[in-house]
Amino acid sequence: MNSKATQKRISTQVGLQIYYKFTFPLFFSVLTDVKLLRIIKFLIQIFDERAKNVVEFKKELVVTFFCSFRGKMW
Repeated sequence: MNSKATQKRISTQVGLQIYYKFTFPLFFSVLTDVKLLRIIKFLIQIFDERAKNVVEFKKELVVTFFCSFRGKMW
């Protein structure tokens, strides 16, 4: 029983590593340098304000990425 749980956990970690390794470079290559700088500025702003809520922070981050990505697509 224990080995199955361990094997599942390892396979999940490997899956996530592969996902991040291939998705993020592809995603960031789509964004222009200006948009990337805006995102970095936005992140620094959030950290300066010491985000009160982690969930709120994640939501704003996702919205920023989505808007940048959608802007590039259109």
